Amino acid sequence: NAPPQDTVRVRIWRVLAERLYKKDGEITVKQLGTAVGERRLGELKAHLKHVEKQAQTLQNKSHEWKQRRGLVLGENKNLKKLRLKQRKDTKYNEIYIKLE
Repeated sequence: NAPPQDTVRVRIWRVLAERLYKKDGEITVKQLGTAVGERRLGELKAHLKHVEKQAQTLQNKSHEWKQRRGLVLGENKNLKKLRLKQRKDTKYNEIYIKLE
């Protein structure tokens, strides 16, 4: 679990990075909200938009920034860009997200 001083965005990064490295794939927005402690769907979506912008500019982020978010593991030390992929499932009315 993340220390309490971490922001919602840092916790979002950690959850998504963990799933990326474990190759667990997608997570629903509701599951992500539960994992990071943000119940308000509108707030979580706003955070996700910011995380999406950050993912596109990883080359500008410091090693410490990446490490705090769980993005520095072995061969991935020099990550330059990730993509936050979203998929809607209309049958179950869910939005799935993942890093790739």
